[in-house]
Amino acid sequence: EEELGAWGAAARRAFEGSLDKTGAVLLRGLPMKSAEEFGHFWRGCVAAEEPEPLVEGKYSSMGPSSGRKKMSGVDMATNVPPAFLLLCHNEMCYNPTTVGRICLYCVQDAPMGGESLIARNSDLNKSLPKSVSDFVREHGGILYTRVYYDANRPPKAPPVGSGPWQTKCGLGEDGTKEQAIAFFKDMGFTDEQMDWDDEGVLTLTNVHPGFYKDPSTGEELWWNIIHTGNIKAADGTPFPKKVVADIQRTGWEHTYGFKLRPGDWLVCDNIRVQHGRLPYLDDMRQQRCLLTVYSHPMPSL
Repeated sequence: EEELGAWGAAARRAFEGSLDKTGAVLLRGLPMKSAEEFGHFWRGCVAAEEPEPLVEGKYSSMGPSSGRKKMSGVDMATNVPPAFLLLCHNEMCYNPTTVGRICLYCVQDAPMGGESLIARNSDLNKSLPKSVSDFVREHGGILYTRVYYDANRPPKAPPVGSGPWQTKCGLGEDGTKEQAIAFFKDMGFTDEQMDWDDEGVLTLTNVHPGFYKDPSTGEELWWNIIHTGNIKAADGTPFPKKVVADIQRTGWEHTYGFKLRPGDWLVCDNIRVQHGRLPYLDDMRQQRCLLTVYSHPMPSL
C-alpha cells in the first residue's frame, strides 16, 4: 500500500507540470493490476502535498442513477453499454457543480474496440460554423432539465430518463423531501431551480451559456452537450437537426482515438478536453475494466 501510494505521489508530480500546457496527460505502464491496488495509488495521488493535496469530486449524471457502479470503492468508467458509442463530452458540464479533472485508469482492455477518444474544446470553438454559436447565444444558452418522482407515488407512465428522487439521492424509500433538497443543494442547485408539485415530482432546471472561459488563457471554450440531440435552448427552443449535425461533424474532425492498455492512466483537464469511447466487444474471457476518479470540484459557470 505504501509503495503504491508513493507511485501515486510520483505520478501527480509527473502530470502537474504538463497538464496546464497540454490539457491531457497519458502515463503508461503503471503497476496497478486491480481496482484495490489503484485505490491505494489514487490515495497517494490525492494526499501528495506538492503542489497541494487534491480535493476529490463526485460524479452525478442527469439520469436517475445515484452514481456509477463501483469496484473496490472506485467508480467504473461509464454505464453506457459496450455496443453503444459514447460521444466525446465534458464530464458533468450540465450540473451547477462540475469537476476540473477526470482521470481514467485501465485495469483490462477489451479484446476488440473500446478505444478512448479525446478532443480539445478550443478546436471545436474555432471550427464550428458561426451560425451554431450564434443560435446558442440568440436563444439564451442551454436549458438542462431533469424530472424525478416520489418512489411512494410513482406515475403510471414515468417520463423517459426519469426515476425516483430517493434513488437519485441515495436514500431509501423513506427518504424525505428535506434530505433530497440538501442533496441537490450540495450539487449546487438553488431553491429556485427546484420545482416540486403536489404529487412529489421534482423538476430540476439550470441554464448554462454553453461556453466556458479558459481560466488560464481567457479563451472562450465550447462547453455543452448539445451534440447529444436531446437538449433544448434556454428559451425552450429545440436545437435544429442541422445544428446538432454540424456540432457532431465538427467534433469528429478534431477527435483523436487510441487504445488504453492495462496500466495506462489518462488524466484530462475537464474544462479544455473532452473524452469519449468507441463501442467494444463484451467478452467474458477478457472483460474491459476502466476506472474513473475526479478532482477539483468547481462551479460550471
